Amino acid sequence: EPREIEEALKEAMRAGVEESDLQNACNQLKVLQDRARVHDKLLAAMAERDPDTLREAIELAEEQRLPSSEVDRARAIWLEEVPKQQARGRLIEAEDKGDAVSLRAALMEARRVGLQDEELGPFEDLLTGAETKEQAEEELRQSCEELNVVGLRFAIAKAKEAKVD
Repeated sequence: EPREIEEALKEAMRAGVEESDLQNACNQLKVLQDRARVHDKLLAAMAERDPDTLREAIELAEEQRLPSSEVDRARAIWLEEVPKQQARGRLIEAEDKGDAVSLRAALMEARRVGLQDEELGPFEDLLTGAETKEQAEEELRQSCEELNVVGLRFAIAKAKEAKVD
């Protein structure tokens, strides 16, 4: 444990241990402290589950030669989170497009990679709105083509409700 070594070094200095021995011990302490900091970063990154933070922490852990079991566990989390991050990006792109096809595809991908329902809820609401809007647009088109006045009035009301442009 680095703290115990640090205390032992202070005691050794008070006891008059040779400076070269103390210097070797201090160097070893610094190595242990660096490894402990990297290990803490790795654990924090695994808890946070952010792919970029995980990637950086994994690289540092490999440089410091942390136990492979820890690095492998972090890498497994990273491999799980990268597709989720990509799916989130696709959901945002689909939201910007606003059409039902894009939203439906992005939601299917997000479910496939394991995004939680509470994260998907707002996008499902957008999909419902987009489908309603597309349905209203289609009903307007059909009523115009058929020259159906009653149907056109109904379709116009539905389109206004769906906020069709």
